[in-house]
Amino acid sequence: MAVARIIVAVLCFLSVSRGHVEQGSNDAASHSDIILARQKRFIDVQTIGQHLGKLLNTKTVPDSVSGALGALDKVTQLLTCLPTRCTGNCCSSPSYCSIPQLQSKVIRNPRAKFTLCKNPWKVRIDLDAKFNLPWWAKLLKIKVNPIIIPIDSREKEGVIQIKSTTTLAKASVIGIGLGKAKLELDLFLRYDCTKPRDNPSLRRKYNTMYTDGKPGPDGNKLFYKVDIKFKEYRKNFWCFCYKLKKTRALVAKKGHFAEGPKSCIRDSQRG
Repeated sequence: MAVARIIVAVLCFLSVSRGHVEQGSNDAASHSDIILARQKRFIDVQTIGQHLGKLLNTKTVPDSVSGALGALDKVTQLLTCLPTRCTGNCCSSPSYCSIPQLQSKVIRNPRAKFTLCKNPWKVRIDLDAKFNLPWWAKLLKIKVNPIIIPIDSREKEGVIQIKSTTTLAKASVIGIGLGKAKLELDLFLRYDCTKPRDNPSLRRKYNTMYTDGKPGPDGNKLFYKVDIKFKEYRKNFWCFCYKLKKTRALVAKKGHFAEGPKSCIRDSQRG
């Protein structure tokens, strides 16, 4: 009997161990799929949607959300920074992840923690970096605020747009503000070139944004555009207000991930 119990215990242990290995393999495969999807010239909406569904235990991930997060992932690598499993409506990265795409003369060694939430869909980025600020800010206390990005899907217009402006750092002495820095993020995603159906002029405007307003053979492209700017303000004591001192473009990317019907090309060329 004792021998039988030992055999059963060993078999149970092996079964559990095999289950853990298979789970780890699935998690590794999921991250590998995301890395491969990021390397593609287009946004792999299907792969990203499947990854998000497993991550947040949901069967309903809108393509617009997958597309927007795919565009952000190309810039920040947020999807591979998140853990492989989450509980509840939100999912947070366990540690800081490097973001080499944001490296510039102003921002050095950028890294971030990410939080992704559903119902409603939004992203929070807690940024940590060394800022190459002007002389008047180097000895001052720098406060870095989190970046909150709501994902606003305008279903009737066939677009999703993310606009986020946050004060990254603010410098002050004895309570008097001397300067501040802002990070502006603008992401535009076009995922249905046939919308809005009741506003032809707005539809043509969206369909020509990929070519900066010029109508042509790309009118049916489903695309994304990501722009991230760093703005530096300094206090003007004549008006006791902040004046924009310098703007630096950190990221300016665009790409298409699919094509809509040919009718969108003809429609965009009507002007």
